[in-house]
Amino acid sequence: MSHQSNNNNNSTLLATIQTLPKAVRNLIAGGLAGMIAKSFVAPIDRIKILYQVTSAQFRLRDVPKVAYSIIEKEGWSALWKGNTA
Repeated sequence: MSHQSNNNNNSTLLATIQTLPKAVRNLIAGGLAGMIAKSFVAPIDRIKILYQVTSAQFRLRDVPKVAYSIIEKEGWSALWKGNTA
């Protein structure tokens, strides 16, 4: 697919979105913003929950070690475990 074709598709999509009622566009924008924000915060939230369910005392300096431990044991995707809920 050429660069010009991509620009035409983007222009068509933008024109379609602009024809939607403002309330619908706001709903879509809010939904996308929420998904992005939740995905950004998910790894930090996962670490927080792990601290809440264990007897380990929270220390900010240990957070990177906990994240690295999760990655080593379960893989990168484990930082986002539960994010789809």
